[in-house]
Amino acid sequence: MLAVMHPLQNTLINVDALSENLACKQELIHLQLNRAVRMLTQPGLYFKDKLGPIRKTLNVLRHEIENAIKYRKQILFEMLESLSDGMDWLETVFNTCLNKFGTPFGRCMKVFDDNMNDCVVIFIWLQVITDEGNRISPYTG
Repeated sequence: MLAVMHPLQNTLINVDALSENLACKQELIHLQLNRAVRMLTQPGLYFKDKLGPIRKTLNVLRHEIENAIKYRKQILFEMLESLSDGMDWLETVFNTCLNKFGTPFGRCMKVFDDNMNDCVVIFIWLQVITDEGNRISPYTG
């Protein structure tokens, strides 16, 4: 039995040493891979660390510009609405004045119409007088 146990025991010891050696090599490979990954990602992390505050500042600036544009747009629309309301009010006043007093052309024509009526009455009397004069003139002759 001793003759069989000794080679089996020796094989187990060798397998144990080999597995420890493989585990150690796996750990070394794992550490080397981690170190390589860190070395490869380190420039990206450097830029991320350095560009992060710049990106945040640019986002804040973008939000401020968007808000400024939005507020200016609101102010512009409020000004346009105020101007539109003012024009509507002026139109209402103008239409009220037109309805109450008439158009400038209408007022001017009314003055001439009144005078024209007086002139027409005078011309009718003058025509009547001249017609009567023409009827009498052959007899006076």
